[in-house]
Amino acid sequence: MRLRGAGDVVASLPALLGYRARQSLVLIVVSHDSRDVQLTMRLDIPPVPGERAWRAVAEAFAPGLRTADGSEAILVQVDGEPEWADRIADALHLTMARHGVTLSDVIVTADGYY
Repeated sequence: MRLRGAGDVVASLPALLGYRARQSLVLIVVSHDSRDVQLTMRLDIPPVPGERAWRAVAEAFAPGLRTADGSEAILVQVDGEPEWADRIADALHLTMARHGVTLSDVIVTADGYY
């Protein structure tokens, strides 16, 4: 599957995950050149948000990133508070850099809209 923009990303989530995500953080790893999906990972939004929770999210995504060297990733926050996305992205940057992956986009959705 090739993702060309935010609309494609949001529309593809049910197909990539096999269900409609709610209260989730989805990290989609795409090849740098073709934008083909290489890997999709999903976590629940932590029940107690905060810096410690965001670091734990970043570390939970780390094992999947080991195989994605030289790729880009798109973070999708499904529901939750919009301001969390920037904090989650900040926590992810260091973890992703250790694995040679860059965060190319952050998308926040609520009720199916982004």
